[in-house]
Amino acid sequence: MSSLLPPNATAQESALEGATARVGDVPVKTRQLWNAQTCPADLLPWLAWAVSVDEWNSNWAEAQKRATIAASFEVHSTKGTPAAVKASLGALGYQLTLVEWWQVPAELPPYTFAIDLDTDGSMTSIGLFNEAVALVNQAKNTRSHLARMRIRTKNTAPAFTGAVSLYGETVEVYDNSINAIMNATNGWYEAMNFEVPGDFA
Repeated sequence: MSSLLPPNATAQESALEGATARVGDVPVKTRQLWNAQTCPADLLPWLAWAVSVDEWNSNWAEAQKRATIAASFEVHSTKGTPAAVKASLGALGYQLTLVEWWQVPAELPPYTFAIDLDTDGSMTSIGLFNEAVALVNQAKNTRSHLARMRIRTKNTAPAFTGAVSLYGETVEVYDNSINAIMNATNGWYEAMNFEVPGDFA
């Protein structure tokens, strides 16, 4: 390897040159690193920073992190519109309905909007609610204010139905006296040495 250092280079400078000379031999898959779907999971926070993700939570599921990074361009290109709010929350898997004040003037004050957020049951803490509000505030325009956010949780569970068919036979005993029944079968009971006290009728 030909050196670009001057003849009076120190030993430290020569060692540094030797160490950095191998950097070019390390394969760097740039296309993979800049793709939200193929970037290694441990590098996602740096990719999020590089594409200017406004809100980031290390506790998100990996799929939510990748979706948030992928939606960053759409959020920034439409920022200040309802579309940006929907894209920002939609990346976390939430479905929402956004209504502005001029659509329902009897319900909302001027320059406000309301959100109905549908979740799958994952938004169960005030921390997640506050996180959703922060995402909305990052994506909305400055003039509009969030007047109301309603969380609608949908939980699904399997339901089982069944039916049974019974077939039976009815036997009617006309003499309700147990003693009468025993007297009719007295020989059998004596052979079995049963003692029947009193009248059970």
